[in-house]
Amino acid sequence: DVHRRTPHISGTDFKRGVAKKINAATAFDDEKLLADALASIGIPVYLIRRPWNIELKRSDLIRPHSSFYRAALSFLNS
Repeated sequence: DVHRRTPHISGTDFKRGVAKKINAATAFDDEKLLADALASIGIPVYLIRRPWNIELKRSDLIRPHSSFYRAALSFLNS
């Protein structure tokens, strides 16, 4: 499906809403605001580490990884 975002909604709110709508089982991203938003509604996030999110701490639902490859391997092995 294609989900179109209108200009009056932030990217984070849009992605959180789509994740709820499609009942997402997990997410992969590098944005700390989105990781917090998705974790707050119970969606596990494989966080790709970048300089802008380095201070975000690991939790039960936020799982940092050094690359998308490492995150995908972790997801596939869980």
